[in-house]
Amino acid sequence: MTDQQLESIASCLPFNQADASTTRRFGGTGLGLRIAQSLIHRLGGSLTIESQSEVGTTVTFCVAAASSDYPVQIKTIASEAAGNLQAAQHLSQGCSNDRSLISPRRFDHPTSPDQSVRLDGVKILLAEDGIDNQKLIAHHLRTAGAEVEIAENGAVAVANVISKAISERPDVILMDMQMPELDGYSATERLREAQITTPIIALTAHALPEDRDKCLEVGCDGFATKPINRRALVQLCSDAVNWKLECSSSCMPGPQCR
Repeated sequence: MTDQQLESIASCLPFNQADASTTRRFGGTGLGLRIAQSLIHRLGGSLTIESQSEVGTTVTFCVAAASSDYPVQIKTIASEAAGNLQAAQHLSQGCSNDRSLISPRRFDHPTSPDQSVRLDGVKILLAEDGIDNQKLIAHHLRTAGAEVEIAENGAVAVANVISKAISERPDVILMDMQMPELDGYSATERLREAQITTPIIALTAHALPEDRDKCLEVGCDGFATKPINRRALVQLCSDAVNWKLECSSSCMPGPQCR
């Protein structure tokens, strides 16, 4: 932006775009910066803008915040010294300040996300068609000690599980719900129809309550949203394994154990 455009934004005059052609060229109205400025001022903070025409703009703000009773982790997700891959990995891991009060029967959220949780020797079948997601999720699980096998769609996943002896079947199935040939919903239904009681955790980018309910209705035991939070996913898998062991020792095999 030019100096004149910066002065226009810095002033408290009613909103107008610094460049009237912005909507035509990029879409949107350009209200974001003015809204951010107004919000920060209401919070008692300050906002500064540094810009060079045809090069780029840097916006910095400072807001005083009170300490919280609930500790949260602050992560640097990008820096000049870090590449895009490192930033993407930070974002995929995420941060969480969730607190669970009970151990749920369903594994929608980890009971207590803990970086020390291990999955040593746990056999996990990952049904996922996206190559990047396959690599990232498998890396997270293997780093925690799990043995990971990958199925590129629901049909392959169903055939993989049914064809194996009970002792060779996975301890946990991670099921992407949107896959070609046979999606995760249909694959889960087929596994349950075949009396497969292995815990199934749904993986989906759809996070609405009705999406969760749909996954549970077809037979999934847990629900995790994308982008995947590494610690939360590892904890979910650990919870599923522990629940499976408890079920095996307390009831006869069958759908009632789910």
